[in-house]
Amino acid sequence: MRNTGLALIVIALMLALVGTAQAAGLHNVTLSPVDNSNISGMATTIAGNIGGSNPYSNVEINARLNSAPPANMVYQGWLVNTAQNTRTSLGAFNGMNLNIRQNMVSFADNGPFNAIAVSLEPANSMSTIPTTIVAQGNLPGTVLAMNDFSNMAVLPPDEMFQRQIAMQRFGLTDAQITSMRASGWGYDTIEVAANVGKQCNRSAIDVTNMLAQGTSWDQIATTCNTTVASLLTPVPSMAVAGTTQQYGTGRLIMPTLFYQRYSNGRPVVTQDIWDYWSMRGYSWRDVAVAANIAAVTGEDLGDLLTMTRIQGNTWRTIAMDRGFNYDDVTNTSGWPFGTGTTPSATTTETTTPSETMTSPSY
Repeated sequence: MRNTGLALIVIALMLALVGTAQAAGLHNVTLSPVDNSNISGMATTIAGNIGGSNPYSNVEINARLNSAPPANMVYQGWLVNTAQNTRTSLGAFNGMNLNIRQNMVSFADNGPFNAIAVSLEPANSMSTIPTTIVAQGNLPGTVLAMNDFSNMAVLPPDEMFQRQIAMQRFGLTDAQITSMRASGWGYDTIEVAANVGKQCNRSAIDVTNMLAQGTSWDQIATTCNTTVASLLTPVPSMAVAGTTQQYGTGRLIMPTLFYQRYSNGRPVVTQDIWDYWSMRGYSWRDVAVAANIAAVTGEDLGDLLTMTRIQGNTWRTIAMDRGFNYDDVTNTSGWPFGTGTTPSATTTETTTPSETMTSPSY
């Protein structure tokens, strides 16, 4: 069992960075406009406590605002103590989104912070003091039930991608992953726990519960009558494709994944390429659609992506310019961990029969 249980009390978006060991869980914080800024949004805190002789908290903070910042400006997140007028920076938003994960030495819901704030700052000039606060939300916020995890929580852009990795590679169920995510675990730990569980005849949840109690990998290895090195060696599994490389925490050797290939055999999208564009705010669907086109035309994936965000083109116009069938171009069912459907957070385009065209097959 977790130190203070799976009790969903951790709206620690800010709390997580805050006080003494306390409850863990999943919380939403409503970000409301300040001084008629018209900037609003939602933040989600996902936190879990680790016990033992040196307790700490896993804290993940995700936020999304309703509009992009003006040119040459960025949003910056803050943990704020409104009574004492103190704050701690959470870093700059990527456009309208903030996604951070940290280990905090202490965590509490009674201080030192009581709010999450968003300020507007000049780009490339991280401020130590907020310039203009445009939105703020009070802690603790709304507690989410686990079955609301996917529907109500603000999650990282690659949440579905990472979930599919864990499900396909380690045989975890959606419910198991939701339980561990709502308890404060990131996918790096979830995948290692699943790998260890298979070798110890335990569930991944059992392993994360042991970690939550402060049990070390050495102690877990002892209970399994093996060594840490053996535990962290990947169990036999079917690779999706590719060779092996260091993955995640660096403790596991995992297959290099790819999606589509150029005519010369070079992969269009590898795990590293996906990580790169995901960190820049592109959805897995956009990357997959760009790869569909690049695989046929030989164009650079990044050039195609920037055509949408920077140049303002849609996938429909890009497909039309190349004489491709829009339905074929946007068919992402071959994406290694996708379902062929677009996540609810992603804007979709619709097609009518009159808009389809002849194109190469994929």
